[in-house]
Amino acid sequence: MSQHIQKTLTSLFRQVGQSLDRFGRTFEVHPHIDLLQPSTRNLSFRGLKPELKCSFIAPNATVVGNVKIGEHTSVWYNAVIRGDVNPIVIGDNVAISEKAMIHCSGGKLNTTTQIGSRVLIGVGATIHGATLEDECYIGDKATILDGAVVKKHSIVAAGSVVSPKTVIPSGQLWSGIPARYERDLTSEEITKIAIDLSESTDLSFVHAKEQQKGWEQIVQEADDLEENLNRNPHYYQITPREQKPMYDEHVEGYTIPGRIFDSNLTPKGVEVRGGFFKSFEEDRAQVLKNFGIDDNEKKK
Repeated sequence: MSQHIQKTLTSLFRQVGQSLDRFGRTFEVHPHIDLLQPSTRNLSFRGLKPELKCSFIAPNATVVGNVKIGEHTSVWYNAVIRGDVNPIVIGDNVAISEKAMIHCSGGKLNTTTQIGSRVLIGVGATIHGATLEDECYIGDKATILDGAVVKKHSIVAAGSVVSPKTVIPSGQLWSGIPARYERDLTSEEITKIAIDLSESTDLSFVHAKEQQKGWEQIVQEADDLEENLNRNPHYYQITPREQKPMYDEHVEGYTIPGRIFDSNLTPKGVEVRGGFFKSFEEDRAQVLKNFGIDDNEKKK
């Protein structure tokens, strides 16, 4: 009954407030209406909406229009992918770093942007109407222009500019403005592309998990952290939220000094939840030490 009354009053107050707002705007010379800024992570353009299977898109990243992104791909903070004049297709396990810009060509050039799988695109890089094959690396602030092709297992050095319609063969390092051939890559350098990409992918899952947290969970975790920091490390610590289901049938912290001493619930020398000492004797000695008691003197 009380919930029904609360729901009715809530609806009534909202309606009254909206009516007062509309009435107040009639007195304004230049009425102003505040609108919420929509998220830019998945914006339609001319009826075309991005198809996203990626693991992580940062809150302030922008993905617009005719864009397809594969699985486990990450789009980091302030990156922009704009498929407004031609399609953009991005494969699986691609890392698009902060402030990177991916666009396509319109007009006379009229080229799409194709990015393969397991590609690492550095911070501030620009990919414009180009093709990147699998397992290549584009350095920070490098620019790949219209019609250019970067073949598999190749690296474009940081700050380089790859001219339009340039083709970079497989397994080569190019650098400079305009970019030119430097040397062939070693097997270690090619392997490092995969290692760096794997680290970035793993980190993207952590960022995605953090951003799914509600404000209540964030506040609770902050409170738990503050409480644990203020506790004596030799005494009972709060079990992390994700571990609590593991110990539902146990008394939390019963093997730790300061919780329960020498009782039927205290198995000598056995740890279930993860106390701070290996045996009951070590527990006892540490507690006496904390209180400034000489155990040997006490026995005399």
